[in-house]
Amino acid sequence: MLYFIVHNNTLVVFKRNLEEDKLILQSKVKFHHSLSSTIYDPKLLSNVIAQSLDELNEKIVLENQEASIVINDELLSHSLVISSEKDDIKLAEKIKNELQIKWKDLFSNYLYAAESRKSSKKFIHVVEINHYLKEKIKLNFNNFGIDIKALVPLSSVILAHTKTTQYGVVKSLKNYLIFNYARKGFSFFKATYGGRKKTFNKIIGLNDLQKISEGTLKKSNSKYLLFSDLDVVKILSQLIDASSPILNFINPVGIQIIDGSAYKRKRTFTKQKKETNFFNYLRNIVAAFLTLILVVFFFGLSTKQI
Repeated sequence: MLYFIVHNNTLVVFKRNLEEDKLILQSKVKFHHSLSSTIYDPKLLSNVIAQSLDELNEKIVLENQEASIVINDELLSHSLVISSEKDDIKLAEKIKNELQIKWKDLFSNYLYAAESRKSSKKFIHVVEINHYLKEKIKLNFNNFGIDIKALVPLSSVILAHTKTTQYGVVKSLKNYLIFNYARKGFSFFKATYGGRKKTFNKIIGLNDLQKISEGTLKKSNSKYLLFSDLDVVKILSQLIDASSPILNFINPVGIQIIDGSAYKRKRTFTKQKKETNFFNYLRNIVAAFLTLILVVFFFGLSTKQI
């Protein structure tokens, strides 16, 4: 299994070292254009992704590999839908209607996934990914012989490892991305400290957060947890092994609504268990025994005829 992180400007890939049973950085390549600047140019977007994979392919083997991909939230859009609907169909309709109002003529350009956590049943978190971005990632990875098992928002991985009283933090070039999922649902903040412009903005959320110093975010503490790329893929690996519910644009797990269709919890792909191997061996032994009986039977018939 390969683990990729798609940032706006770079593509990072990790692989598990089976001997030491740990994830190791394999390579990191820079996109020739930022993905955000090419999203509405499908041909250029596809070329940018293909070139990065071609560079990676010179360093590591990509063909016949399975992959889980994390995508940076700077390339995604988020929405909050407040609803008391318990029926999945009605909830799906409400989400679709609100997104249609939000995106208007651009609605068809986006694929969306929604989730509802126990901590905030009325506040439905929706993540939207540009259709071209999702399809060009899938197409080019498949062209290099990679089977994509997961395409997951960066925020979803981080928030699976934080409490409602904590904030997950990621450094993305000059920006700090700050995420939280509390009683009032999902919150996303972006802070910039480099250069002349120092900004602190709330991207979305019902919770407020006062401006934080860069020094507070640079090092993990009990309230603000700073995650590296390695931290992210480690958490994702654990979530996949346990088939834990997480937003996934490829293989939905848990109660999710993907483009208006409701998905219930289901297991997708996990490490093969020893019990499974035992039953496979038993099945093969039984099959071999039955084959031997048939061979002896037909050999006996042929002998009699002679």
